[in-house]
Amino acid sequence: MYSAEMSHVTSVRETSEASVSLTVSEISITESVDHIDLEKLKEEIKNIADKQKRKDAYQKYMHLLHTASSSNTKALSKAERREKQEAQRECKQSKDREKPLIPKPSSAKASPPTREGKPQTSGQMGNKSTSAASPGKISLNVNGAIYQCGLWMKAYKIIGSNARVRATLLALKHWLRELTASSTDEKIFSHENFAATNKLLSSQLSYLEDCRKKSTGMGNAIRLLKELSFRISQERIGESTAYARLAEFTDLFRSEKIDFAVEKISDYGARRIHENDLIATFGHSESISGAIRRAAQTKCFTVIIIDTPPLFEGRILLRELQDIPNIKIRYSLMSSITSSLNDASKVFIGTSAVLSNGDVLSRAGTAMVTTVAAHFHIPVVAFGETYKFTQAVWIGSLTNNELYQSADDVRSYMYDLTPVRMLDVIMTEYGPLPPCNVCTLIRDKSDVN
Repeated sequence: MYSAEMSHVTSVRETSEASVSLTVSEISITESVDHIDLEKLKEEIKNIADKQKRKDAYQKYMHLLHTASSSNTKALSKAERREKQEAQRECKQSKDREKPLIPKPSSAKASPPTREGKPQTSGQMGNKSTSAASPGKISLNVNGAIYQCGLWMKAYKIIGSNARVRATLLALKHWLRELTASSTDEKIFSHENFAATNKLLSSQLSYLEDCRKKSTGMGNAIRLLKELSFRISQERIGESTAYARLAEFTDLFRSEKIDFAVEKISDYGARRIHENDLIATFGHSESISGAIRRAAQTKCFTVIIIDTPPLFEGRILLRELQDIPNIKIRYSLMSSITSSLNDASKVFIGTSAVLSNGDVLSRAGTAMVTTVAAHFHIPVVAFGETYKFTQAVWIGSLTNNELYQSADDVRSYMYDLTPVRMLDVIMTEYGPLPPCNVCTLIRDKSDVN
């Protein structure tokens, strides 16, 4: 009986002209598939007490269901299918035309950023947040100069602590000038309006923070600018005078804390280079570049540039030194660091931040360079302006680090922490400083401020 019934089902599937009607006990041939109530038959199968019979009946029911669906599909002619597709396409286009042109307001939760080869930041240890500031999602009150500065930082067209602080201060100065010119309130910097002005400043800085996490030097410069703004709000001075003082601060910070400091550090660093020395450097630093160029005026020596992805900042230093006489240059990657440092006389490293305990935060790979240098008993000299010094002490390099994400989804940390025991001296604008005396210099600078 079962084989006979299954042969009937097979013949129906091949011809698609007859159909099968399933009852509780058997399957029989009927005139048309359309006359079968599939849902009713399914319920009857569930009521079969015998387990084996229920299983057999369900298999026959599935064959019947497939036969019915295939026959309906084949019943449509080619013209009918084309007409159906055109109707569906027209319906979709009409729905698109009915959509409003004004975008919906964004929800409280920000959508995850797209992968565009941009950095991600990590706030505290292990907590990683993506630094994505999409140009379409910025606030309307972001100044044009601030907006452009943020885009350049996000695209890594501005790299290096000194360059980023210069760009930030210039953008803030431009914003202050436009704020003063467009304001109808003559007391915009007064005590009564300090909260509103400070809120506007915070919105500009928040955009920069979204583009890329601010460095320690940027944080110190912004903190001093806010302190000056607060002191100005306590005084009864005019709007133009207040702007002049804030603009003067941005100019003085760039000229004294950065440019003058780089010149002094370059001078002190050049004295550390002797005739026929072999100086190894990692990445790029303005102070190190200045020290090498200044020493090359009177001495002949060799420079080993050690570089590493993803930014390859050593190539910047290579371009700056390639046309200078009296210098022989070697360029190598981190993979050959052991052979590169084997005969080095000194190792020069840059700094992004100097902690109060003497540890140095610098570009990722610096800790490895100093470790190999310590293995070969090579003195390590760190170059850092004092505006990068901070009273903080970080546990490991994950604290306040930054995560770089390239276009091919390769992620790497931007900085690492070099322990104080790996350093011999820190070169500042005040002269060579033992790493153990960093906290003393920070305390003295705080007292002066």
